[in-house]
Amino acid sequence: MRKALVLIVLAACAAGALFADLGDTGFDCCKTWTVPGDGDWAEFRLRAQDELYREPGRPAMFLTGNHDRGTSKAPLANEAFGRRFNIRPGNGAFVTSACGTWGFYDIPGKAVRVIYLNTDQLSGHGIETDQLEFLKSALDGSGDRRVLVLSHVCLDLEVGRWMRYPEPPKERRGFPETRKLLETFAANHPGRLLAAFAGDSHYEQDQVRNGVRYMITQSYGFCGKADLTPGAKLVGFDRSKDCLFDVIAIKPATGELKRIRVGAGAEK
Repeated sequence: MRKALVLIVLAACAAGALFADLGDTGFDCCKTWTVPGDGDWAEFRLRAQDELYREPGRPAMFLTGNHDRGTSKAPLANEAFGRRFNIRPGNGAFVTSACGTWGFYDIPGKAVRVIYLNTDQLSGHGIETDQLEFLKSALDGSGDRRVLVLSHVCLDLEVGRWMRYPEPPKERRGFPETRKLLETFAANHPGRLLAAFAGDSHYEQDQVRNGVRYMITQSYGFCGKADLTPGAKLVGFDRSKDCLFDVIAIKPATGELKRIRVGAGAEK
């Protein structure tokens, strides 16, 4: 599977594309999804990811997921995480926070700004004031560019919730304020905000709420069919053998965005 991933990264880089990992790669899980990993396992996984992103020598951003902060025995702080993956030579054109776990990148010659957020800024509490200020500045300063916003957790929890839990999801710190910034930008600049794209929920979703398009990619996590929010889809595949990647194709002139699946679940 790693060889396939490397080939896809190299192909994307050859086409001048940006590679973005939306998080949850199992740094805190050893061999299974239920057994907590130790320090050696976390370091092994971190090294594997680090080598993968350094190989192409092209821009690649990594978003902090809730399973990407190491283990209780070997925690990985925000700053250490950001500096390891996002503040590095290949990302010299990135504009980042001091810790590197949120920032933006203007794709050269494409009139597209990609903003990446850290939805686990302080131990799961969500998005703090400094990141909100950064987001507002990144949106306000985007000029005539189209804007794509990436996060690990879907910024609208009703879109990305697991329906097995009957109670509405508890709002995370800063999420309402983040959505308000996106909604205001979308209203004031029609067609400029392409989507808010996320992982974490581990199913396919595409909804528009309050003028903002929320998209979710399934990735390699697990959920059941009973977890799906209305309109969501779940692709069944063997995660130990098959690959699943999303390519986001954008036409800056028109604002058209299309998701193209590579690997499991691809259209025949």
